[in-house]
Amino acid sequence: MPQVDLNHIKLLLYRGESETLDFKSEQYKFEKASDEEKSELLKDVIAMANAWKSTDAYIIIGASEIPGERANVINIDNHLNDASVQEFVQSKTNRAVTFNYHVLTVDNCKLGVIKINKSQLRPITLGRDFGKLSKDKVYVRRGSSTGIASVDEIAQMGADEAQEKRVPNIYLEFSVKRNNIGHHLKLTSLCFSDELKNMYLTSESNVFNVYMEPRKRDVYNWVSEMITLNTFTFNIRNASTVLAENLVLTLQGNNCDDYKVTANYPYKPGINIIRNVVSPSVDYLEVFKDGWEICSNVGNIQPNCEIWHEVDVYFSALESCHFKVEAIISGDNIPAPTSTELKVKMDIYEMEDTEKGRLLLENWESIDEGDMLNFGQKLLLSPGDG
Repeated sequence: MPQVDLNHIKLLLYRGESETLDFKSEQYKFEKASDEEKSELLKDVIAMANAWKSTDAYIIIGASEIPGERANVINIDNHLNDASVQEFVQSKTNRAVTFNYHVLTVDNCKLGVIKINKSQLRPITLGRDFGKLSKDKVYVRRGSSTGIASVDEIAQMGADEAQEKRVPNIYLEFSVKRNNIGHHLKLTSLCFSDELKNMYLTSESNVFNVYMEPRKRDVYNWVSEMITLNTFTFNIRNASTVLAENLVLTLQGNNCDDYKVTANYPYKPGINIIRNVVSPSVDYLEVFKDGWEICSNVGNIQPNCEIWHEVDVYFSALESCHFKVEAIISGDNIPAPTSTELKVKMDIYEMEDTEKGRLLLENWESIDEGDMLNFGQKLLLSPGDG
């Protein structure tokens, strides 16, 4: 996420409200709020994005304007989650709005800061009526107040947009079976019980294996890892009227101790290695000492279109864990890569059906690797706890 300069925010506290600056003494009502209450946040963000401005705009939450003096700062305890606010705003507008929510400390008071980038494709409108807002109106910030744009203002917004270099707006989120679920993903996988493990392994004969059949321990290890594997699927949306050219998705993560990342299925016991290699939709996967990086070619996305992109890289864990992933989108006509923070929670549960587990282990050789993967993988549609 792009950072906000703390010193710049301190300077803004000495300025009066304008088309690029708004002070709020209280936090927006968001969690468990009504549509009417949440529409206040939506209106302010859209209005500032639509404003005529040569600099980035800021909404400082936890500040009260004092004419001629520095704004009074007020500690805010209940801060908004950037990912949640992003999902909320982007799902309501006709095109992507470039903004972020930050938490900064000034005079030992925690402030919320919404930074709205100066460069926006305008006019930004609602896809449908929401709360107190109408899809037929264009909200715009003028000076220190918000109003409804006139026909002439809307026409000028369109003219300004036509004169600017056209840049696609790309929005990315997790998707499960083409249900888009935002920036938090909850994965649930199965593992065998100790009882089943002991029962299966102790039945192995100590007699010399003249046929060179795979040892049961190798089979058990392979099946155990296969049923914990998970993959990522993303919805990538081009919320603009410009073709997004040759997009590349880069995923970066840290702390590989809790989970494993691989581009291939684990080697199936007794089978030629070539059979195990999956043709991943990635240009490369690199695992470092303290993290990993995946680069996946996405290609072109037509204007106002979306695609579902599966990254054929496999994640597994022996114990429940959670981790963060940085998703970076770059492209031929994107001036600077855009970054999105994603959160993944992996829950591992013991398989309750011992008989089903036993049959899986005994029939492992006749089960396709893909079916083995699907057997153990459960993707839940609810967001993770972060």
